[in-house]
Amino acid sequence: MRRNWFRQDFSMTRQYIQFGSLVFDNFEMIPSASLSTNTKVTTMPYWSMHGNHTFMVQEPLLFEAQSLSMTIRLDVRKLGVEDRFLYKRFVLSHLNRKQKLWAVDGRNLIWAEAILLSISEQSNVEPWVVEFDCDFILPMGYWVEADSKSTFFEPYSLCDWNVIENIFNTQLCECRNIVYETCPSCIGDDCDFWVRENTLCYRGWDALRSVAFDCETRYRIVENLHARRRIWCDAEEYHDFSFCDRTSEQGSTVGATFTAQTTFPTHHLQLIFEGRFLNPVIRLNSTRITIRGEFEGALVIRGNLTAKIINQAGDCEIDFHDIAIVDNTSFYIQQGSNRVSIISGVCDQRICLRVDYRPITI
Repeated sequence: MRRNWFRQDFSMTRQYIQFGSLVFDNFEMIPSASLSTNTKVTTMPYWSMHGNHTFMVQEPLLFEAQSLSMTIRLDVRKLGVEDRFLYKRFVLSHLNRKQKLWAVDGRNLIWAEAILLSISEQSNVEPWVVEFDCDFILPMGYWVEADSKSTFFEPYSLCDWNVIENIFNTQLCECRNIVYETCPSCIGDDCDFWVRENTLCYRGWDALRSVAFDCETRYRIVENLHARRRIWCDAEEYHDFSFCDRTSEQGSTVGATFTAQTTFPTHHLQLIFEGRFLNPVIRLNSTRITIRGEFEGALVIRGNLTAKIINQAGDCEIDFHDIAIVDNTSFYIQQGSNRVSIISGVCDQRICLRVDYRPITI
């Protein structure tokens, strides 16, 4: 069960709450779930001594794709007779797609891509109940902490589930319809729903507690990157970490330390430096690179050590031959303290340093 009566606001067990736009809207809908993960470690027994020889790709360890077995229980007593089979078809159609699986882990909202491998329908003596045993594969091998500024909580009720898929030919261009890619008006300035007050950043634990622990979920989780860009328009608000400083008349170094909440080191990141640069040297933790050339604008460097410059002339990729790797082979952000710095090559100028990254866990 998704909660214990004596602990209504906290659980060490991961609570699965939504698959795509299919909401697990009560704590009996997922009576059981089992997640398993294997590391990319191979072993070979020693012939003449105790123990095994182990081979690891790297430390910290890497993970293979995860496996998730889950029972989904549909109780349709609240729906009219005509809606019950439509709702069952709606559930099956959602399970038949590669979607994001959402969960509450402690007090964090996380997601992972999930693909259905097998499904079996169980017989049930209760005519208003049907159960599916589902096996999923999570190909990424890790979970991602939800972006608090592009994740929104939409009011939800089981009675209006059909609005999601336009099953009864309802109007698509509604603000509350989550298929916003097909409806540009839903992401414009006139839409009342896409406001910061409905984001995870603002609603926080109050909304997550309702999603994970109330008898009936009152929210559907939706993502909207267009609204994120519009709402958090200031650079200091938009990026995960933002810092500006002026280089001295004698030196050209700017740096800062920030704290990251990722459980494992993540290479999904971007460093953005705004200013003028002459053969800049960039360091993030133990990785250091040099970029040959003179640039002005926003210098964007990805975790795989590719880079581009953005200015009034547009976006221009920097040739990989102009990027010299001094230490390590990729940028990473680790749990806890991280240090980022740049030697811009230009003294007495203002440089802004921005960091975006994807926190990951298993």
